[in-house]
Amino acid sequence: MTLEAFFKTLKKSGHKDLLKALSLLKLAANGELPKNSDLVKKLQGKHIDGIFEFRANSIRIFWFYDGNNIICTHGIIKKTDKTPKKEIEYANSVKARYGDEKQRKQGRE
Repeated sequence: MTLEAFFKTLKKSGHKDLLKALSLLKLAANGELPKNSDLVKKLQGKHIDGIFEFRANSIRIFWFYDGNNIICTHGIIKKTDKTPKKEIEYANSVKARYGDEKQRKQGRE
């Protein structure tokens, strides 16, 4: 599910943390990445390379850096303490596809 579709689903359901999640994205878009580790966290572990998450209570938005840009991969409503492995794998796969596409475009220039 795209991030846009995720937010539409949250809006339709009236999720209580939607505004907090949107506020985090707005801060990041304005170059004001929150320093509070309760709001932004770098994911740690084997096979995790530069994936972060914005945290708005139960909402998680996964992202990575491309230079100074933040590229969001997707969002979830987290239901357990541990981040599901499939979500990390998905974020990693989006990052890899993004990098491949970027290299292919640069090769054409």
